[in-house]
Amino acid sequence: MNLNSFFKRQILVARVYGIPVRIDYRWFVVFALSVVLIASNVSKYPMQIVTVRLPPFADLSGLALGLATTLALFLS
Repeated sequence: MNLNSFFKRQILVARVYGIPVRIDYRWFVVFALSVVLIASNVSKYPMQIVTVRLPPFADLSGLALGLATTLALFLS
């Protein structure tokens, strides 16, 4: 395996002060897996926040919450 081709599996997102910011393709798989896992857990089980017990979310709401949570995690 050529080491140069191993590092070429990236997408150039932006340049910050001339420094390239890249994303590897494999992170899209991790992102999708994280969204699905969070959405399935939020849609299936009740959530408890301190003393308040919330019922399970609807499927679309759970997916939106999973997407928002994963975006917050990846952007932090």
